[in-house]
Amino acid sequence: MDVIDEQSRGTEISEESKRYIANFFMYGFIGIMLEWIHHDLQEEPEKIAEITAKIIQGDFRQAIERLAEKGI
Repeated sequence: MDVIDEQSRGTEISEESKRYIANFFMYGFIGIMLEWIHHDLQEEPEKIAEITAKIIQGDFRQAIERLAEKGI
């Protein structure tokens, strides 16, 4: 939530929407970790971290802006 709060400064977005965004990314990350564990930790953790960082880069702010724009 700290990242979402920081990224949402200056926008009109509800606390409910901020929690939804945080949960969406949290559960996605948990799913990636569970899949990694399920496959016996075969992938290097650094690679998972690098790919995940590239995927979500800028996505928090974009999600916030889209929801704020729609008044959600």
